[in-house]
Amino acid sequence: MRNAAVAFVSALAVELAPDRLSALMADAARFNEAVGGIGVTLFDGSRFLSYMEGPVDGLSAAFPRATGATTPSDTVLLGRRSAGVRRFASSPMQCLMVAADELLLVARSDWNSFVQRMGGTTAAVTAMEHLAVLVELCQHACPPGDPRRAR
Repeated sequence: MRNAAVAFVSALAVELAPDRLSALMADAARFNEAVGGIGVTLFDGSRFLSYMEGPVDGLSAAFPRATGATTPSDTVLLGRRSAGVRRFASSPMQCLMVAADELLLVARSDWNSFVQRMGGTTAAVTAMEHLAVLVELCQHACPPGDPRRAR
């Protein structure tokens, strides 16, 4: 089965209460699980950066659903490609609260080929490396149920 990955940023179109954000992410998780997709969304209070991966057919359904929702606006595609390895297999959708400068760092990094080098002591350079570091830090700092971790 071929897998694909997509990354995009969008702005918050309307004010979003914390419980509404949690409900939105829970709905995304249910849909992603149904289509075999997984993903992570960074949220800084006004912008989302989402990375989704999964079977081509599932991602073909999940991506337009995510970008067509009423909550995000001004969507910008950062990258889309085939994906051999799933990088965030722990959850159908995680939403992690991050600082604005952290989200911008990931968004402005190199999304070419979704490259993520393995191991080593080299500092993160690519978008996937920055995203992986942020996800790991957030998961350790914000266990499930922590209000900084929306889902």
